[in-house]
Amino acid sequence: MSKKIRILGIAPYEGLKQLMEEYACQRKDLDFVSLLGSMEEGAALAKEYYSDFDIIISRANTADLIKKSVPIPVIDLGIGYYDILRCLKTAEATHTKFALLGHPSLTKAAQTLRSLLKAEFPVFSISDTATALHTLHTLSAQNYQTVICDTVAYEAARKAGLTPILLTSSAESLETAVNHALYLWEISQKSVVTLSMLKETLKTGFGDYLLLNENGTLLYSTLQGNFLQAIQTQLQKEVPSCLSKERRSFFITAANKLYAVSSRFVDTAPESYLIFCLTPSKLPVNHSKYGISILNREDTQNTLTTSICNTGSHAKKLRKDAKSMKKFSPNLMLTGEYGTEEDCLAYLYYIDSKLHNHPLYKINCDLLNEKNWNFLINSFHSPFTDNDNTIYISNLQKLSAEKQKWLLSVILDTNAHVRNRFIFSCCKEYKKPAPAVALEYANALDCIVIPVAPLREQKTDLPSMCALYINTLNEAFGKQLIALDDDAICALTEYDYPGNHAQLKRILKQAVIKTNSLYLSNSVIQDILVQERQLFPARIDTASSSCIQLDCNLSLDEINRCVIQQVLKNCNGNQSVAARKLGISRTTLWRSLNRG
Repeated sequence: MSKKIRILGIAPYEGLKQLMEEYACQRKDLDFVSLLGSMEEGAALAKEYYSDFDIIISRANTADLIKKSVPIPVIDLGIGYYDILRCLKTAEATHTKFALLGHPSLTKAAQTLRSLLKAEFPVFSISDTATALHTLHTLSAQNYQTVICDTVAYEAARKAGLTPILLTSSAESLETAVNHALYLWEISQKSVVTLSMLKETLKTGFGDYLLLNENGTLLYSTLQGNFLQAIQTQLQKEVPSCLSKERRSFFITAANKLYAVSSRFVDTAPESYLIFCLTPSKLPVNHSKYGISILNREDTQNTLTTSICNTGSHAKKLRKDAKSMKKFSPNLMLTGEYGTEEDCLAYLYYIDSKLHNHPLYKINCDLLNEKNWNFLINSFHSPFTDNDNTIYISNLQKLSAEKQKWLLSVILDTNAHVRNRFIFSCCKEYKKPAPAVALEYANALDCIVIPVAPLREQKTDLPSMCALYINTLNEAFGKQLIALDDDAICALTEYDYPGNHAQLKRILKQAVIKTNSLYLSNSVIQDILVQERQLFPARIDTASSSCIQLDCNLSLDEINRCVIQQVLKNCNGNQSVAARKLGISRTTLWRSLNRG
């Protein structure tokens, strides 16, 4: 054929977009362009670019939405049995109770595989967010902790307190979809109906306005071009919240600028709609460059989605504590060692507070310059002059003693801690008490003190942390790793982590980048840990060390049993790994433990 088929790939997640780009480089007989967009965002991209293509390839619910939006053929990129099997192995590695839910095209294959494997995990078919939320809350009530799901249920699972594993498509599934697209195109040879809908942009008033209907479809805008698309995408995410209130105020970031947005819901026949008014913010904020940023609930939820701290028994307890405080939303003081990700904990308490529909002001004392410090203390537009917001002040210990007292005086004098909710974080050194300023602020502002546990005290959660963060890295880098091998898990469990969660994330990221197989090996982890020990020399604490205190009055069998029990504890109860470390068989280990 003299003419190349023009294919537009709409990927619901970043890993699939990378897979499409790599495949396009191999197929010189195609004009294959891939874009990133899930659900309504993907449908909007399809509507904007479909006239330049012959066929669109997308996946599951996003593909369904695109089919309703464009007049050209849309191929649903399915998911193969191997893709589902890989996710099942990842779920099994978390050692939690799990279920699988997603679009019917995905769950049909999962049900077949479940029958072949004679597995007992439940499978649910969903086609919309409402069904997903209902199913996820039911699973949560039944003590399920992990769900294998597609992009529709991914964010909903987080909000329901479950840990999601995204069903990702493989290169084989993509190739099958492309071949199907070629087949359809070759037998049809139909002309693409060109529908060019020209919208005249009107410039009126002193501000910029957008009108969206209840489905987020654009009705009118004074903006145009790529900037309009960026703004519309941001506002579409706010539609559900804006529909619940007649008027609402919030902030969005677009084109490296911060905008104050006021919305008004107009409920009239024949169509209800939302009016958004945008004005550039007067706040001197530019993506936290100078220590001040403004976030909303979705921003913080997205951060929590990829947080290594958002899984395991410790995270479950924190979520329970946050929900118990929702009605009162007291001021908080978070204290933990460096690297324990206090930011994510602050976001968790913000999301589960009664003020979650209002902005979160984040002030990082470590990044503040003098201009922004003066803005906070003296400006009429300072967050301290506003009401009903959450103000998160991190790294309080980084301020000088003079500024610490100055800041406390301003908060007390303006009664800002009564009109708003304050969350502070104050980092401490390795195994040291919290700085005195933490207690001073907690007492003066009636804060509840929340100790943030270091990673070495969360070793039982480490396997599930690793498994789920590897899944996050798979999405980011287009990898398909299943899990760590047993020896690698044992090596990670034995490490002390002076850099806490931030250090573990760095170790896993480096390991995933270096690995081209399905499992992260112990040799890769050990090489990285050697480097980490050089950067962070071991600090021995005899009070909490794993050294064994032996009683020489015990019999030889009793001493052996003590040694075995300590090694088994260090290996998180894994008898195979413990036996290899001791240089004995698993049978000998079992006999020694059970010997009278």
